[in-house]
Amino acid sequence: MIRLQEYDFSIGHVPGKENVMADYLSRPDMEADLPLTAYAVNSLEGDPLELVRQQKADPNLREVIRVIKEGADVDKRTMDKDVITLLRQKERLRVNSYGVLTWQDDDENWVAVIPKDWRRKVIHECHQVAHTGIARTTDLLRQSAYWPSMRDDVAEYVLTCQQCQLMKSDQYRQPPLQSIPVTAKKKKKSVDVMGPFPQTASGNQYLLVMTEHATRWVDAVPIADQRARTVTEVVIRHIVACHGIPKMILTDQGPCFESDEKKKSLKQFGIKRIRTTPYHPQTNGLIERNNRTLKEWLASKGGNWEKELPLILLAHRSSTQGTTKKSPFLLMYGRQPRLPMHNKTRPQQQKWTTTRLRKERREAIRNVEKKQISDTKKAEQQRRTWKPFAVGDLVKCRERKSNIAGGAGSGKLAPKWEGPYVITERRGSVYTIRREDKQKRVNASQLQRWFQDHHRCESRKAPKNTAVRRSERLRQQLVKRGDECGACYLY
Repeated sequence: MIRLQEYDFSIGHVPGKENVMADYLSRPDMEADLPLTAYAVNSLEGDPLELVRQQKADPNLREVIRVIKEGADVDKRTMDKDVITLLRQKERLRVNSYGVLTWQDDDENWVAVIPKDWRRKVIHECHQVAHTGIARTTDLLRQSAYWPSMRDDVAEYVLTCQQCQLMKSDQYRQPPLQSIPVTAKKKKKSVDVMGPFPQTASGNQYLLVMTEHATRWVDAVPIADQRARTVTEVVIRHIVACHGIPKMILTDQGPCFESDEKKKSLKQFGIKRIRTTPYHPQTNGLIERNNRTLKEWLASKGGNWEKELPLILLAHRSSTQGTTKKSPFLLMYGRQPRLPMHNKTRPQQQKWTTTRLRKERREAIRNVEKKQISDTKKAEQQRRTWKPFAVGDLVKCRERKSNIAGGAGSGKLAPKWEGPYVITERRGSVYTIRREDKQKRVNASQLQRWFQDHHRCESRKAPKNTAVRRSERLRQQLVKRGDECGACYLY
């Protein structure tokens, strides 16, 4: 407005529909027939002349260029496999104006044929942008480059990418189920701690749950804390004093079960203790399932869970178990319990003899064994074939530790795996693994094979180490199966 003050003019109002010239100048029409041309551009960085020099330095590509330019005859018996593959599609090859050997894709774009020494570098440039899987990395690469066995080389690179192996969640093969044999009653018990629950008036906020394997009898005792002394006293009072000394107790690796005091008391009574491997509660699946049932029933009752617990345990012990086909109370005492409803219905219960009780207990154990076999077969049908690891194999281990919040690798972005570890011992599906000075025992479900990088793009010689040769054979099988090598490496 200051610039306009040097002129003499008056400002007047013009209705919008009459001010067509100003509207036209402020909103001009776009040209209807703009020429549009699409160009295929080679996105590889670098000097084309350098690519020409690298192609000429590659003996295979140098031979292909000579055949294309001179139309010379070739002896396929003395040729490299890459040369034969390229010359089979000779009509798709040409040398452009820069002297670069190019290949025509299915969309009729011409892309550079990459010499062997450049292949790993080119794969790295495409993969490191977002650490994409085999399919997407190959697709990105094909937009600007080509060479025989490109997908194999990409698969090799992606499978051996250290960042991908540590960060991505694999759809990996699970080891087969292993059942714990069930023998006579009172010989094997599982023990676990549930909680914390809302603190009761008596100060208790945990449940020590004990399950007998043969009868499925459950004891659950409220406790105030998870200290080893507290757990030991409850085990002595409610297992040893009430049911006798079991031969074996199965627990997890919680601090209350790992203390010297706990180990000393079990040794004193001659009780063998076995442990689950870390982060593998399936080992103690029986008590974990009972814990879930007790938790659901306690939650449904509401109020004071400690007060409701005795009747909930009675209901659990009186119910027929799907595995044994009998109730825990019947297998323990040889009769059904008298329940509150019996005051009205007054059922006539048959008394069992000692002989029949022994027979029913043997039948219950057979039912448990049948159920274990059935569950194993059902699980195996849902799992792919699992190949055990061998001593000396390289593996990665699932990372369960919580990283410091807010860090660069914390929370959802934290690495999901640690590795590589070397397997030093195998016992069934439990492996001892070592990395530098760190050694631990883990279940096979927490492990996945580690793919070592052997620079396949630059050298195709078989490694000498036995474990490495085994990994190389596995990689070749994965490459042949294509997308079955794991969803995390594909997309």
